[in-house]
Amino acid sequence: MGWSLEPTPTAPGAARRRVRTILTGWDIGDEYAEDVLLVISELVANVVDHAGTAMTVTIDQFRDTVLIAVSDAGDGLPRLQPLNDQAKRGRGLQLVDALCVRWGTTAVRAGQGKTVWAEIACPRSC
Repeated sequence: MGWSLEPTPTAPGAARRRVRTILTGWDIGDEYAEDVLLVISELVANVVDHAGTAMTVTIDQFRDTVLIAVSDAGDGLPRLQPLNDQAKRGRGLQLVDALCVRWGTTAVRAGQGKTVWAEIACPRSC
């Protein structure tokens, strides 16, 4: 399931609301949904802050995980920064890394876009 978003300040909130509706339809419990919502918010915010391009968001459910992906046309690749308690920003990918089973980036073509994906645990019992 996928949709497009423009890189506006309201995009992370819009993505969260849509994903919450999808997770509710899948009967995903709040304890797991909150992790998914935080991750999608961070990934979309990164596109708004760094790529500044239109994006496509996708979400799928597989066995015990939810897979989310955000694709954009930006040329930069995300990098996990070392934790810096003094920094005012830069903890988004730290949160993604902590909450996900795994995550990564797939370049579309060098300098021509990417997809950042994240797999979040959600046991069937949720």
